Amino acid sequence: MTVINFYSTKDQYGGFSNFSRHPFELDGKQWLTTEHYFQAQKFPGNEAYQEKIRLDVKLRIKWRGMANYLAQT
Repeated sequence: MTVINFYSTKDQYGGFSNFSRHPFELDGKQWLTTEHYFQAQKFPGNEAYQEKIRLDVKLRIKWRGMANYLAQT
């Protein structure tokens, strides 16, 4: 069995990473990555937080705590 790792978007199979920039549309909204969508789902019912995450091009939440990120934006 062959193991395929995709920890970085820059690796050979980086297109499978949740940070890979393959936009998709769901419920009428465009999401830059699946990671954007995943992080936004941590705030059900809080559309303002979900929108901040959805529109963050650099996805700064990757290396910052979620609470800190939302408080600063």
